[in-house]
Amino acid sequence: GEAAGTERCRAYTRQLLTDAVDLLTRAWHTDCPAPLSMFGTMALVRVPHEGRRTEGDATKLQDFLHAKHDIEVPVKLVAGRLYVRISAHVYNALDDYQRLADAVSGLEL
Repeated sequence: GEAAGTERCRAYTRQLLTDAVDLLTRAWHTDCPAPLSMFGTMALVRVPHEGRRTEGDATKLQDFLHAKHDIEVPVKLVAGRLYVRISAHVYNALDDYQRLADAVSGLEL
């Protein structure tokens, strides 16, 4: 019934988030600032870069990812470091996060 469908969706998004965080942290050699158990269907993943960053850097990266790669992902500044705030929904697939990993990996930040 409906409850079973809801539970399948929840299980899919939790597994997808886990896989996406693993993919991004491995690709970028970075981390997630908190255990995944603290997140629902969203997580922060640190973007690879050197030095302290600003809100302007976050905005530039977010705008670049949208304009050049058609990727819609918030970029947040936390204590001078940039993070992407990814979310997992039933319409997402792991390939979406691979595109993000590739787009950021090619940048000089």
